[in-house]
Amino acid sequence: MSATPQAWRARRWCFRDIAGMPLTSESLRILSFSELEATLHGHNAIGTQHVLLSLIESDDGLTLAALARTGVLLPKLCALLTVGDYRTSASAGIVLGPDAAAMLAAAGKLAAERGDECIIPRDLLYAVLSTPGMAVRRLADAGVDPDALREHAARILAG
Repeated sequence: MSATPQAWRARRWCFRDIAGMPLTSESLRILSFSELEATLHGHNAIGTQHVLLSLIESDDGLTLAALARTGVLLPKLCALLTVGDYRTSASAGIVLGPDAAAMLAAAGKLAAERGDECIIPRDLLYAVLSTPGMAVRRLADAGVDPDALREHAARILAG
């Protein structure tokens, strides 16, 4: 009797953020670094640019490999990403900006479409590149097409 081969997927622990989104420990770490990036640059809200900076700094392999093909120099891109519109005078701390909230919801949909219960860093990257926000605007300022970058990342994952 031969068993039908089934795709193997390691069971992951999912952590839930305050909005209830299920995240792997790697994704939770990236979002924590995003909060730190926002704080370090004097912003009171996490934006998609902070998430992209955190993905670059986490060196997950996919983000850097995809960006390498764009020809943009990382120091130039990182400098563009640190400029933001999130300064306000009255704040009770760091909050999730509207573009980052939309990005996180999109990442959750990507994970669900993949049949996974957790958001992984790849979902965050695709969602950042798909969500109109500061990261997409800054990539365009650097001469990078976010759609082409997302497609290139998909090709890397496909081998």
